[in-house]
Amino acid sequence: MSPPTADQPSRPRSPAARPVGAGRPTPWSRLTTLAVVLGACVLVAVALGVGSWLGSRSDDRSGGRATGGDTTAPTGAPGEPPVEAPASSYLREAPPYVNPDSPAARAARIARAEGRDDDAALLEKAAAQGSARWLTTADHPDDVEQAVRDYAGAARAAGRTPVLVTYAIPDRDCGSESAGGFGASDYRTWAEGVARGLAGARAVVVVEPDSLLQVYRCGDADERFALLRETSARYAAAGAEVYLDAGSSNSFGHAPDATADMAQRLERAGVRDVAGFVTNVSNFQTSDDERAYGHALAALLDGARFVVDTSRNGNGPLRDDDGVVWCNPPGRALGDPPRVLDDGAHVADLWIKTVGLSDGRCNGGPPAGRYWEDHLLELARNAAW
Repeated sequence: MSPPTADQPSRPRSPAARPVGAGRPTPWSRLTTLAVVLGACVLVAVALGVGSWLGSRSDDRSGGRATGGDTTAPTGAPGEPPVEAPASSYLREAPPYVNPDSPAARAARIARAEGRDDDAALLEKAAAQGSARWLTTADHPDDVEQAVRDYAGAARAAGRTPVLVTYAIPDRDCGSESAGGFGASDYRTWAEGVARGLAGARAVVVVEPDSLLQVYRCGDADERFALLRETSARYAAAGAEVYLDAGSSNSFGHAPDATADMAQRLERAGVRDVAGFVTNVSNFQTSDDERAYGHALAALLDGARFVVDTSRNGNGPLRDDDGVVWCNPPGRALGDPPRVLDDGAHVADLWIKTVGLSDGRCNGGPPAGRYWEDHLLELARNAAW
């Protein structure tokens, strides 16, 4: 993991100018010289002191663009030094955490114990990739701080980067398959607990998938923008590398000016105060389409960084007569494993969707968020790697 960026060293002290004169100096000139020297020393000392104090207050340590902090340096956990998001990504220093208790990992152990070795190999293939921990209303406001600390602590002990997703905003999913969320007041309390748990964790946080895509479809848009600004800034101030959700390349059906529309939503949600944005969460759009979409958005946002969810996009989307099938489409495949990239604004591919969980009661699936092994086995079996 990358250590906090050090302050710049103080400027070297300049020697005091020596008065130049012809012949032997007089007593008066000696006094004058002494006064000049003493005065210069005092000025240098004051300048160094003020410069050092200002340097300790400066947050401009990441090469310009904000990389996960507000106007003050983020505070680490009690007893730890301040934490600052790195200039590139925490993921460059440590890959995403592979949770040994993920649904795929648990299923693989059961399959091995039952002698289903072919299934176990496919499940292990899926489980071996770093995934994200989703924080939802199931994580009570009284307990969420400790839940975040525990997960982040396990990741750090393994030498990995914790990746978390917040998913509890009011009017979540507009009452559809993943309906839920807290009221505004409880959400703020919950987010405060998340932020406290993030302190010192050096985590990547994806904020509220679909929240900007659906911002004008349900609930109070002004309230949602405010909640996104407040909470993402709070997570960044705790030292997290924060990404707001930008939907996918197909979110608006390739409508004219769709990218500019999403850029405006990201701006209003505070994207310039965090690390950047994420695309394709829980979706199936191809990596090529998502890279093009992400770079187009980044160009409108002065080079904001972005991450792509490649968990299930190995075969791209399924289209029928009604358009793209978004809910448990058959025949899909696991996408590229998580990786850090040197692709300009595109900093990483991650598995953000928890593979193996149903999108909802559609195409033979159980309720949203339930484990569905047949679906996961198909995803793994169809993967090109």
